This record gives sequence, C-alpha cells and structure tokens, in this order.
Amino acid sequence: MSPALTARTSISRSPATLIVKGERSEETKKKEKGYLYSERSYGSFQRAVQLPDEVECDKIAANYKDGVLELIIPKSEKSKPKQIKVSIKQHYALPLLSECLRQKSVHKKGVFR
Repeated sequence: MSPALTARTSISRSPATLIVKGERSEETKKKEKGYLYSERSYGSFQRAVQLPDEVECDKIAANYKDGVLELIIPKSEKSKPKQIKVSIKQHYALPLLSECLRQKSVHKKGVFR
C-alpha cells in the first residue's frame, strides 16, 4: 500500500506563496501461520512554492484523484504571449533586382536557379 493524502490536507496562499500541508499515513498488516505482522507509518508534510507575479491567484484550483494532487494555476491575460502582425512593404528595387538576377542566370546556363 502506498502513502496517501488524508482528509487533513489543506492548500492556502499568501500574496506570493502557495502552501500545501497535509498528513500521510500507511498501514500494513500480514497474517500468516502463527503470527500477525502490523506496521504503521505516518507523518505530516508542508511544501511552499513561490508564485510569479503573472498568476491569477483567485482562479487557483486543486483536484485530488488516485493519489495525485493536481494544482491548476492560470496565468493572467497580460502575461500570455500576444501575436504581433508584421506589415511587409515591398521595396521597388527588389523586384527589379530579382528579375535582373534571373535574366543573368538564364543567359549563362539557360535555366533558372
């Protein structure tokens, strides 16, 4: 049996820190010929994670399923990358230059390169 989070798990936050506290417990029992073997282990834990400024603290969510604690920490809209449109203006000399190069390559080899 693997350690599991109990009902005594809590998640809290201060302005820049997310804190996960909990208790874990494990119990093993074996019953064989003439004896009973029982072992218990337990303990508490606490983890603190620094949060970046770009986090929407009011929208933090947590899910616990099959021994996995999932924390969902969304980024704020202002921190997400934004698409910037680049306008390309064609310079009048570029078409002339490419035409000139094409004509030179036709004269030299007879094919475009």
